[in-house]
Amino acid sequence: MANNKIESMNKHSGRMLKENNEYINIADKIEDIHADIDLIQSNIETINSNMQQRVDAVRLSIAKGEVEGAKCVRKFGFNGDIDTDLETIWESGGLYPWQSTALNMTLASTEADDDGNTITLYGLDADYLEIEEDMVLNSAEPPVSTKAFLRLNRMINKGPDALTGVVTAVNAGTTYAEIDNGNNQTLMATYTVPAGKTAYVEEISANVGAGKDVTVYYYARPFGEVFQVKRVRRLYENSIFETFRCPYRFEEKTDLEVRAVGVSVNNKIAAAFGLLLFDNE
Repeated sequence: MANNKIESMNKHSGRMLKENNEYINIADKIEDIHADIDLIQSNIETINSNMQQRVDAVRLSIAKGEVEGAKCVRKFGFNGDIDTDLETIWESGGLYPWQSTALNMTLASTEADDDGNTITLYGLDADYLEIEEDMVLNSAEPPVSTKAFLRLNRMINKGPDALTGVVTAVNAGTTYAEIDNGNNQTLMATYTVPAGKTAYVEEISANVGAGKDVTVYYYARPFGEVFQVKRVRRLYENSIFETFRCPYRFEEKTDLEVRAVGVSVNNKIAAAFGLLLFDNE
């Protein structure tokens, strides 16, 4: 073999003889490679940090209302007694009764002491457009909403006094939203994307108490389709918080819901998801 093509190992020096009889110290070469890798990783971490700071700045601007056509939505729910059948994470228990037509809601509390408090209902009308209505509790003559709700996304107590009873929005004996005493707003891990909007789910979370074993399902039902599982997490006496660098994208009129089922009975479960909502162009 020609001299300029000689390659051999000098076992005594730990060097490799390469072209033109030039020696390269293998240990030094490996150290250089490791240094290059460390530099690349450091640069990647810096880039990721800078990107995260920019993303956080955008989120803050959206939360401040500085970005036209965008808003942050946080949906969170609680179910205090999930057994071995699948249930929605909301106060009333069982699976959420998604409706097919817009309905007028009767608002009532289990306690007359709540009379006079104003409850604001937030939801969607028959065209999936966002609507809201203020209703004043009256135990003698429970009020009926003037607006028909196809979806109820949330209720909040806007009155001067904390609620002492359980407040429900009901139609024909079916409860569509509930405020348990002391919460002063609904805890329901359900949401429907309004017409003319697109939702990007960025984060999910859930937790269960000591000694409890549950499986949590994150569902989506695109308009005209069936509920589809988009994420599953198994929890044993712990909690999860997960963010997505590439968020889940959901079109207008998509229903979102978190459900769970226990290995045993009497499970208390909280779950939530956060999304950014943007106007369609």
